[in-house]
Amino acid sequence: MAGQVQCPKCKATLFEPLFDHPWLQPCPNCSEQIRIVTFPALNRVAEAGATGENIIIEGESSCFFHPSKRAAVCCEGCGRFICPLCDVAVDGKHLCAQCLSGGVSKGLLQPFKSTGFRYDRAAWAYVILSVPLSFMFLGVVTGAAGLYNSIKGLKQKDNLLPKKTKTFYILTIISVLEILWSLGFMILIFHK
Repeated sequence: MAGQVQCPKCKATLFEPLFDHPWLQPCPNCSEQIRIVTFPALNRVAEAGATGENIIIEGESSCFFHPSKRAAVCCEGCGRFICPLCDVAVDGKHLCAQCLSGGVSKGLLQPFKSTGFRYDRAAWAYVILSVPLSFMFLGVVTGAAGLYNSIKGLKQKDNLLPKKTKTFYILTIISVLEILWSLGFMILIFHK
C-alpha cells in the first residue's frame, strides 16, 4: 500500500478492511468510532517519470525526437521542440540530450563534473613519505609538498566529495612540523 492512514485519536496505522464503509467502524487499537473514505490514488503506485503526451490537435508542435509526442518546451541550446521525456533542466535552462552531452564534453556545464584531484590523498602521501626522508634532508621538500596539497585542498571549492576541513588542518600542522623537524635536523648536522 502506498499511503498510510492513522487513527485520529491513538495514531495507530489502519488497514484496508476499515476503508470506504458507509458506517462508522471501531479502531482496532482504541475502539474510537471512525469512518475512513479514501481517494483511489491512495493505493496507486507512483510512476517513475513523466511521459510525453500524445498529440491531440492536428498542427500542434511535436517533439523532435518523438514525433508522436506533444512538445512541451524549446531546447535552449539548439532550438528544437522537445517533450517532457527529452527535457533536462540544468541551471534553469531546458536542454535536449544532445545539447546536454555537448555542453558536458565542452566543459560548459559545471554541475556535471565527474573528475577531480584528491588533495587529501596527495597530502597524506607526502606527509607519510616525509617521515623517513626527514633524516635524508628531503623531508623539507616532501613536507612542503604536503603543505601545498593541504592548503590547496582547503581552498578547493568544486570538489566531488564533501570537504574534510579538519583533516586538511591536521595535514597542514603535520606538514609544518615535518618541515621544521627536517630544517632543525639539517642545521644540527651542518652546524657541527
